[in-house]
Amino acid sequence: METGQKKERTYPRRLPTVSFDGVEYFMDERLHEFRAVLNVHHRVDFQSGAGAAMVDAFYLIDCPHCNQELCVFWWTIKDSVVCTGCGKDVPISRE
Repeated sequence: METGQKKERTYPRRLPTVSFDGVEYFMDERLHEFRAVLNVHHRVDFQSGAGAAMVDAFYLIDCPHCNQELCVFWWTIKDSVVCTGCGKDVPISRE
């Protein structure tokens, strides 16, 4: 029976990732920073000039299949993104 509530995760979630200037970053809301996927010592604080510009460039959506958070750029022209958690296409709502 559908309850209208989000599916609960029973496993650790993967941090959403976003790519800027050819570098892929994890977005860590708890620590308020971006960390480069390939070099976790490279960090960009949300409050820094570069970090604030990065935060303003996208919004988050939840995958309806696995509830993974996904980063979507405001200026994207795509109709969907591929979920980094389950690999399924997730439609992008522009409302």
